[in-house]
Amino acid sequence: MDNTSDGSTVTIVQGSTKTKAGITSYWRSDGIFVIKVADATRPTADVLRDTLINFDQEGWEQQRHNLSLVDIRGIFPTPYATQRVMEASDKTPPDLRESQAILVDRTALFQLVRMLIGKLTPKSREVTHIFFAEAEAIHWLYQRRDALGA
Repeated sequence: MDNTSDGSTVTIVQGSTKTKAGITSYWRSDGIFVIKVADATRPTADVLRDTLINFDQEGWEQQRHNLSLVDIRGIFPTPYATQRVMEASDKTPPDLRESQAILVDRTALFQLVRMLIGKLTPKSREVTHIFFAEAEAIHWLYQRRDALGA
């Protein structure tokens, strides 16, 4: 459970947690979809790609603002994992409202992730931001939700 800036409590939506390969994903009660990445193996990269594509497709079909937090702390992206994420970016519907916060460690990895984001589609670059602290990432997602609607 987390507390929001207004003091309300945020929980994991019961029954929403899924784990496959090195990916654990779940919905928070505030409407943020969380993806935690445990490693950069090929099976994990494949599941991450599929998870991102499915999330985007469902969001587009429901005409919702996709708010997501992708936690890659402790992970060093391999060329294969990078390719799979770029494939997911290429499949994002162009008119999908989305905001994606990427949570990274404060290491050289930050520079690499920033460079990789630069290789995404222009729309994906615009809606994706990197953070070192989860609270800052969540705050930015709330700001985006307030500005663009749910």
